[in-house]
Amino acid sequence: MSSADINGDGGIDLMTIASDGSPAVFQSEGFGKNFARLSLAGKTSNRSAIGVKAELRSGSLRQKIETYSSSPAPASAGIQFGLGYRTGVDSLQLYWPAGILQSELSIKANANNSIDELDRKGTSCPLLYTWNGSEYSFVTDFLGGSAIGS
Repeated sequence: MSSADINGDGGIDLMTIASDGSPAVFQSEGFGKNFARLSLAGKTSNRSAIGVKAELRSGSLRQKIETYSSSPAPASAGIQFGLGYRTGVDSLQLYWPAGILQSELSIKANANNSIDELDRKGTSCPLLYTWNGSEYSFVTDFLGGSAIGS
């Protein structure tokens, strides 16, 4: 049995092989609720992003997913979070197998979000972003004794 969103409606569909060898597909109704789909690509970690831990927050909703492979031939299938009636994502944190912590704030609902692993060391200094009224913008990093001020 395998699962994927075959028709792109946000509902997870099931595929299997019947006892007579014919394929069988069971399509989810989807129920018209929202979702956030991620296509991940590793740089320092493996290219298929196997082993990534992802945590999504949307209002009071908090979900965690850890990717893994259950077949001899690992392939990236992406990650999909169900949002219910929530229309947006507040934040997404990715913890890559190489030890890199990555935060994403521009995740779109009901769309495929392609995310590449940041090209930095796992021990890289944290970064500070602020809301400027319309989007998050970079302020500084925390390298050294003080992030802001003297």
